[in-house]
Amino acid sequence: MMLKLQIQRSLSFLALFALLLPGCSDDDNEPAGPSLEDDIVSVAILPSTIEAPLFSELTFEATMSNIPLNVRYEWSLGETLISDSQNQASHVFLSTGNFQLVFKVIDNSDNSVVAGAAATVVITPNPDAVIEFANIDELGIAFGKYEVTQAQWSAVMGYNHSIQEGRNRPVENIEFEEIRKFIERLNASEAGAHYRLPSVEEWEFACRAGTNTDFYSGNMTQNPEAFCTVEMALQDVAWHCNNSENVTHDVGLKDENSFGLFDMHGNVWEMCSDIDVETERKVTKGGSALDRPYQCQVGYRGNRDYNVSRWQYLGFRLVKEIE
Repeated sequence: MMLKLQIQRSLSFLALFALLLPGCSDDDNEPAGPSLEDDIVSVAILPSTIEAPLFSELTFEATMSNIPLNVRYEWSLGETLISDSQNQASHVFLSTGNFQLVFKVIDNSDNSVVAGAAATVVITPNPDAVIEFANIDELGIAFGKYEVTQAQWSAVMGYNHSIQEGRNRPVENIEFEEIRKFIERLNASEAGAHYRLPSVEEWEFACRAGTNTDFYSGNMTQNPEAFCTVEMALQDVAWHCNNSENVTHDVGLKDENSFGLFDMHGNVWEMCSDIDVETERKVTKGGSALDRPYQCQVGYRGNRDYNVSRWQYLGFRLVKEIE
């Protein structure tokens, strides 16, 4: 959000448009009338180059006066029309490179361009959006090493609604439709990429990392019905109710499994692509900083009401298909 507001403030005065000059007539008995060809002197967009990181939402604004009737306006990037609004155009950039920004004033009577200007928008890589993956050859996919962080979410989406704020904490308080849009933007930004949520089967295989115990670090030893006891198998690998103080923590602080994946147990519930046939909700896995050890087991499925909407202990991690 901060990036967008800063860009809007810096661009709000960029487009400068010349005023219409008074018309003239050889016939003193006839009132002077506007002439598109003579009265619009020039249109300019300054500065000539605008630079921003990938996934930026840029808003371009213009101030105009004395424009004749029967004209329309176009903002475009290359061959793509991004707006036909008189004084504003917005665009989310989903690829890096140099883009030609064009503004046109068009005569509706014959579609001729009576005034126009161009500028270059340079979109650079966004390091905050980089997600690290570990290849799991047995599945033919790369698995996110960490839960998606708030820094990564903000870089791609331009906002952060997480309740437990922290750049390197997992993003939470998000809905599935927002996750879908996040993935859509990532896929659009990288040719041939296919990011998605993991299936339950993929998640469990990745979490176990070759083990067959309750956690990838060992078996549960305490009574599952106990409110929240010390579970030695979880202490070094997970933030759960016994050691988290009921808040999420930065990703990657606990020990990883043998695939190099962190926080597969605890911290936040992770949304999978599967729908539970009984609850008709997305399946969540792994438990959270609020949950008891038994809820963090590999085979346990989250099935409570909050696992389908915004909640401060619900996040996700991505997989990426290997070409």
